[in-house]
This record gives sequence, structure tokens and C-alpha cells, in this order.
Amino acid sequence: MIVLGVKYWQHDTGASIVYERNGSLVMHAITEARLNRFKSSHRFPWLSIDYCLRAAGLDSLAQVDVLALEAFTHQWPTKVSSQVALNKTDNRVFDEDENRFYDGHYVTSFLCEQSSLLRHKNWMPIDHVMAHAASAYFVSPFDKAAILCFDASTNLFATEGLGIRLIDGYGYDGPLVHNGEVVNPSFNEHQFYNGAWPFNFTTRTMGFSKFGAGKTMALAAYRDRFPKRDILNIPKERYFDFLISHQRAMVNLTQVPRFDAKATPGGTAALVSEFWVNLAREVQDALEEDMLHLAQIAKRKAGSNNLCLAGGVALSCVGNRRILDENPGIGMFVQPAASDEGIAFGCALAGYHAKGGVKRKVMDTAYLGVANDVSRLPSLLERHGLRHRRAGVEEVARLIADGSIIGRCFGASEYGPRALGNRSILADPRRADYVRKLNAEIKHRESFRPFAPSVLWEKTHLYFDMPVEGPFMIVAAPVKPEMRDRLPAITHVDGSSRPQTVRREQNPDYYDLIKAFGDLTGLYVLVNTSFNNDGEPIVETYEDAVISLCVTGLDYLHVDGFLVEPPADRVGLARKLSGSRSEAIEASYQRLAERHCDRNVWNDFEKRLRAEGFAMP
Repeated sequence: MIVLGVKYWQHDTGASIVYERNGSLVMHAITEARLNRFKSSHRFPWLSIDYCLRAAGLDSLAQVDVLALEAFTHQWPTKVSSQVALNKTDNRVFDEDENRFYDGHYVTSFLCEQSSLLRHKNWMPIDHVMAHAASAYFVSPFDKAAILCFDASTNLFATEGLGIRLIDGYGYDGPLVHNGEVVNPSFNEHQFYNGAWPFNFTTRTMGFSKFGAGKTMALAAYRDRFPKRDILNIPKERYFDFLISHQRAMVNLTQVPRFDAKATPGGTAALVSEFWVNLAREVQDALEEDMLHLAQIAKRKAGSNNLCLAGGVALSCVGNRRILDENPGIGMFVQPAASDEGIAFGCALAGYHAKGGVKRKVMDTAYLGVANDVSRLPSLLERHGLRHRRAGVEEVARLIADGSIIGRCFGASEYGPRALGNRSILADPRRADYVRKLNAEIKHRESFRPFAPSVLWEKTHLYFDMPVEGPFMIVAAPVKPEMRDRLPAITHVDGSSRPQTVRREQNPDYYDLIKAFGDLTGLYVLVNTSFNNDGEPIVETYEDAVISLCVTGLDYLHVDGFLVEPPADRVGLARKLSGSRSEAIEASYQRLAERHCDRNVWNDFEKRLRAEGFAMP
């Protein structure tokens, strides 16, 4: 059975494919942003769909047995499933908080949906929250567990075997469910704001994108530099079983003026001040307290000490660590694409098991992408006059130890927001000045943001207080006090870090590189940050990697065994490759729409929409 999961509505669109081969489950997944180079893309995911089909050796949606589609609201599908969006005056995707248009178009998505996806012989809707739950549980090591889905909604599940049962929940136009019973069929989710709301609102008040929650978490770590002062006065008495009330905080936040980096001396560096650090600290603490409260309720009601986390809040590495520390003996699993990036993956898994699939696979690596075709790499490099040569891990480790900052593009890409060695920028953790250099000269991002390490699993205890493995870089760990001066580039201001632990069987090439660096320096740790410039998705293809080599100021690119030097004319090559890449992406969208859509159905709906006055692309 072959199941294709698709998220094609709102942000972080993408696709995933799950199928059986030789008695085991094969899984691939990717977000559209990785392929069209628009961060948090809203565009209909033709590139992701094609990517997943090709990964399974297919070229047609008709070859898929089940098409599992995200149902974002409980009323989906309506007579016209995109009706709410189609009522908008401008059918482009506009974000009021960021005051900009995204890359999607509501009408185009609707036409693609009606003329392709809903024409499939066996399509099924998967509820948004169920997709989150499935993405966490079905690839966990547990046969029985509680699931906490924590994003703009709150949902707690119990599981056993292949079954997932909702205990408590609300959100996304659905009913209020308590102890397995519907107690309010038309619950207004804004009656209760969980901790994600003030946290995200604070992030936007600081002038960041709604996807910049990690920046708020990084700023909160500066808490010891300033006297503690509560800005929002969040009450401790905000819990009503699984419901949480942050109305006071939300009202108080409306009184906080939005930070304007352009109009403030020092720009975003001015956020490292008493007011903004206290605000970040307060919402961070409240979010962690909410995570702990909900985790304990979920475990108790599910009757299990195993916990799976999903939803955007599950990316809070500090909150995840508190759950571990304050729940002795807990078994915890967090899927690396826990936010909406992982919805397509959850749809595929939920659809597979709903249609009778019984295979499971524990996810211990995030490499769900497809490797680039190495045979085309030498000609690509030669065509653009890039000096290159074969180089092994010993040479690359020596270059890093001597001060070089290197972009690494190897094998299959990682699923989710964390770079885990295959699409990473690597540097020497011993160099204190590299925090500034990486932020200012390479990544071009805020000066207060930290960098994470990759470490050999068997050496982890030497450097970090890390009681569990962290293959997905999703659990915080203090750097051991005696190592902080030796590892300044990966030690945050509060002594914390977010390690990725690496076993050789998980990623042999990357493991060998870290080991080679350790053999040279005595420290089996590397700085590992995502291979992208600020505001861009992580690189996916060889062309992406070369462009990033040019625009980030890296010293070298190490790509599938080749060491590549930057060109003399970085700007010129970046422009040339970016232009040809953009043209190829647009051509692919047109070609794939023509291939997969029923043009008669498309034309019929287009005429109806024009007659009703909708803005057409």
C-alpha cells in the first residue's frame, strides 16, 4: 500500500509518502519551502508531491493507493472546501503581522485541489490535530503512550497498539472534548488562550515573524543579566483541568508597543535589555509551566508514563528538558518536524494505518529526504568554474580545526527545521569569536542567538548534562561547567546548549567527520547550524548549496565528497544561479499542474469563480 500525505493549505505546505518494501516501511517527506526557496511557503505543493512520487518510483497520482489530505477545520470539506479563503478580496496570502504577501494564492490552490486531489479514487481527509498526533506516535518506540499536541490548540490523546483516542481537546473550529465526551459542539477557542498565544504574540511584538519563536527563547536566556520584573503578571491560577486561561496576558500584551529594529539604535541587539528580556523570560516560563501541567494530565489520563509531543510548542528544547527533569522515569519522543512542517508526514502515517496498514518504524534519524544525484555534481562544478577536489573527513576536519567555516551538503536532507549534519554549516566550537562571526558575517541574523553542537553519542557525557539521546537537536542540555571555556561557541549565555547526538549507524560520514575533528583537537564536538542565510529555507540541492556558498561568506563547501572553493565573483555566480533556479521552479509548477490536473474540471471551476467575481491569478 502506497499512501501520499499532502498539506496544501496555509503555511508550511508539503508532502510525504509512506509505503511497504521488502517487509518494512519506507518513509519520505519534504516541505515545499525546501524546493521553491520561499520560507514557510504557502504555495500548492506540486514540487513536494513530485519529489515524493519520484522517491517511490512513481510519476502519477493515480499510482498512489491512498491520498491523505489535511483537513484544517472540522467543517472540511465544505461544498467549496476553500470557501472561507475564497471570500477574501485579494486571493494572495497576506500576513498582517508581517505586512507582506506570501507566495500562495487561494484560488490557485482551490483549482489544483478540485482538478487533481479530489479527483483521486481513494482520497481521505485527516484532521489537522490527528495528523500531529499520528506524526509523533506512529514513529515512536512506544506501543502505549500519551500524546500532547500543543500549538494554537490543546489536545491530549491516549494510544494503544495502532489506536489513537482523543481524551481532551479543542481548537480549529472543533468541539470542546473533555474526558472523551463532546461537552460543547461549538466551542469558541478564544475563550481560553494556552501558553502558545502570549509566547507567539510576544515574538511578533518584538518585530519577528510568527515563525521566530526560537528567537524569543534565545532572548529569555539572558534573564540573569537583569533584575527580575514581570511585565504581564501571568497568574498561577490559570488552569482549569486541561484548559488554560491567558486572557490577562493577551490583554496586557496589546499595551506593549511593537519593537522597531530600524528605528532603534543598535537594531535587534537593543532587545538585550531589561524590559524585553523580562518579557521573553516571563512568557518562556509560562509556556514551560503549561507544558509541564499538560504533560502530567496527559500521562495520568492515558495511564502511561510514555509521552509523545507534537505541535509547534514541542520544538521548545528548554520545555522538553523540563518535562524530562520533572518526570522521573518518563519515556519521551518528539518527532523532529513537530510543527506544521510535519503535518504531511502525519497525514501519510494516519492514512496508512486507517486503511489497514500495520507496519511501524521507529524514527531515530530525520533523513527523510532523497539524496542528490552525485553523478551530475562534477559537471555542475566545472560548468560554473568552481575549483574542487576530492576530500575526505580528515582533510575537512583539519580545515575546521584551522579556522575554516564549511557548508556540508551530503546524502538525504533532514525533515524539519533543524540541520542535523547533512545540510549544515560547521565550525570549530573552541573559538569564542565565532558566535559573532557566524551571526554577523555568515548567517546575517540577530547577535543574541546561540549555536548548537553535534557530538558523538558515546562522548556526550564528557561535555553535556544529557540524560537521553538527542538525534533531533530538540532537548536542551547544560554544558558541563569545566567545558564552557573550552566550548564557548556552543555555550549560550546561561550555560545551556541544544546538542545533536550522533551514532555511527545513524550517519556514518558525519560521525567520522566529528571523530576526525576530535582526534585532532581532543573535543568530539562541532558547531552545527543550518545551511542557509537568514530568511531562507535550509538548502536542498547542489545549486542551493553553491548559491549559499556565495552569499553566506563560507570558506568552503563540502558536498558529497568534493571540497569546493568559493568563486572569485561570488555575487555574479549567485545571481546567475538564482535566476536560472527561479525560472526552473516556475516552469516545474506549470508542468506539474498540467500533468496532474484535469483541465476540463479546472476550466469549469475557473469560469464559475470568475462569474462570482473572485480575483484570479
